[in-house]
Amino acid sequence: MTKAEKAKNLRYKKAIVSQLNFEEITSQLYDISSVCEEYQYYFSGDDDTLLNALDGDEEQEQEFKMMFSDLSYECDSLRDIVNDTYVSEHFDDFFVGIMLNGNSPFKCYGYDSFEEDYFALSSYDTKCASNESAKRLKRLTKDELLSVCGQCFGLAVSYLNVQYKYDYLKAAFDILKDQNTSYLQIVKDIEAAYDKADAKGWHEYSTEVRAFDKLVGSFDEYSKIWLE
Repeated sequence: MTKAEKAKNLRYKKAIVSQLNFEEITSQLYDISSVCEEYQYYFSGDDDTLLNALDGDEEQEQEFKMMFSDLSYECDSLRDIVNDTYVSEHFDDFFVGIMLNGNSPFKCYGYDSFEEDYFALSSYDTKCASNESAKRLKRLTKDELLSVCGQCFGLAVSYLNVQYKYDYLKAAFDILKDQNTSYLQIVKDIEAAYDKADAKGWHEYSTEVRAFDKLVGSFDEYSKIWLE
């Protein structure tokens, strides 16, 4: 048996649950924290993009900024907890052991020491991985296992909460930013069309006036109200 074949057969020895493993969580927390910092830097500038997108509502603007600030703090605090505890030693074993028993919607990946990467495991190897993880957890004392259980669940729940808040805030901000950008483009298009029509003395049969009327007529009701 070659080294590659042996490594493939032993992938189940070091398994993780997809989307809920220690490495991915720590990486995601770092990314979320970095993005929050970028947004906070963006908000601290003189650009009124957010304020314009919120129709000049300064109170709502401050609330939006605070939500990103709070999320950044929550994310950093969680990263500190992760770095200060020994949960990393047992996190993956814990979830592989308890979540992959029986029929589970979660996928299991095993580490290939030859390829130096994780690969999806078959149903049989997934069961082997679950048994292997459970075997390692059984070496802990009851007190240690209870501690690990609390920390692992605590980290998972806190992470999912941060992820949910981040997805919501980012989606909301992206929509506001895109909406504001669209309206700014509308203003530019109208100004250009208006200047051309004005130069023609607003003659109703001129190409420029017709183009202006067509442009305004193409807007939805919300855009027309906003323009007025």
